[in-house]
Amino acid sequence: MQSIDGKIVLRNGKELVFFDANDFKVLRTVKLPVFDRWLEVSPDGSRMVYVEQGLWLADLNNSRRILLARAGKERLLPSQPQWSPAGDKVLYIDMYYDGSGGIWVIDLNSDEKKKIVDLDGCFGARWTNDGQAITFGARGYGQEGPPAMYIYDLGTGNTRRIPTGQNYAAISFSPDGQRLLLQWMEETLWVKDIAENRPRLITKKPGYFRSCWSPDGRYLVYGHQFQRDLPPSFWLVDLARDNN
Repeated sequence: MQSIDGKIVLRNGKELVFFDANDFKVLRTVKLPVFDRWLEVSPDGSRMVYVEQGLWLADLNNSRRILLARAGKERLLPSQPQWSPAGDKVLYIDMYYDGSGGIWVIDLNSDEKKKIVDLDGCFGARWTNDGQAITFGARGYGQEGPPAMYIYDLGTGNTRRIPTGQNYAAISFSPDGQRLLLQWMEETLWVKDIAENRPRLITKKPGYFRSCWSPDGRYLVYGHQFQRDLPPSFWLVDLARDNN
């Protein structure tokens, strides 16, 4: 599920559905050539990256596709691809069978591929809204115990810890950059104002998956699946009214 260019995009089985972010009417549907968990649509809605025995870039308007990263005998499939806000770069997480790995960024204009984070156990990597930094989690990064969240500055190469108060599986910034959406595995969603210490619990329904901000930051949209063999439901949270 994504929020792009004034639209909410979600995957419903073997198709992508584009909704208007204002009235949530269906704008169009696109049949998918693959069915994979790791699939992300570009910010302009014209392309997608997905994982199928490697990381692929595909045009949603035709059948052309390009292989961006291969799997290997010693490493797992590339996972968790994410488009940069400008749509000119893609990040992904690369993991080896021995547990090592890190975060890579591919420049789609120059085809340059660069490893920016060389850490074991990375997960939940997300671009910040300005495309200048990446948030991610890592287990054992400079400490023992549960994983913690960090932010990597692409300009300086520096990494610092994000003080969230708890350990989360992913973080995304609100459109105005003043709030954080915190996700804990498939259990809970939280929202935290940057100026406040305590996050606010949004939902504690187990079995949720994927979530995103509306373009104006007023709403959260997330999917929920009570059981793996049942179709998902989709929920809208009005943060001003604190209900869903």
